[in-house]
Amino acid sequence: MSHRFAILRPLSARDFRLLGIGQSTSMLGDGAFYVALAWQVYDLSPQPTALSVVLAARSIPMLLLLLVGGAITDRFPRRIVMLASDVIRGAAAALLAVLAATGALELWHVVVLAAVFGAADAFFYPAYTSILPEILDTDLLLQANALESAVRPLALRMAGPALGGFVVARIGTAGAFAFDALTFGVSVAALLAM
Repeated sequence: MSHRFAILRPLSARDFRLLGIGQSTSMLGDGAFYVALAWQVYDLSPQPTALSVVLAARSIPMLLLLLVGGAITDRFPRRIVMLASDVIRGAAAALLAVLAATGALELWHVVVLAAVFGAADAFFYPAYTSILPEILDTDLLLQANALESAVRPLALRMAGPALGGFVVARIGTAGAFAFDALTFGVSVAALLAM
């Protein structure tokens, strides 16, 4: 493989390819989720602090539990930790979708589910970063990190939000939340296939 395509070498490893498919899909869903979340929060409360409260509710548990997530990752199989995190985050997104679709969603629901989402994130990321050396040869880790660093902004910050805006405009926030929940399903399937 030429140097130009060296960044793609980790994709030759089946488990990394599966992990990459699951994570790329999930990041695309998360990008859509954040657009829907902002839209939904503004719809529920036009107060300028409402979105800040929701984002803090997501971030604070993640920050507080990150060390716990690392400790859990050291004691349990990483793939199981990732699966549990994906299931919890997917369930939170699905519950948001159901509440939004039925018109029962209130701001406090969003705050609580954002906190659940953030807490589950705190367990996923330590497991994700530490599983790479288990599924890749050492000489592929640098390319794997570079590939992930290229895919993350494309999926999470560009394609996902664009897709989220389209889905919110066509279907509504419930559709975007449901889409994110489905992308966690893809991630779970990829992890189970590893």
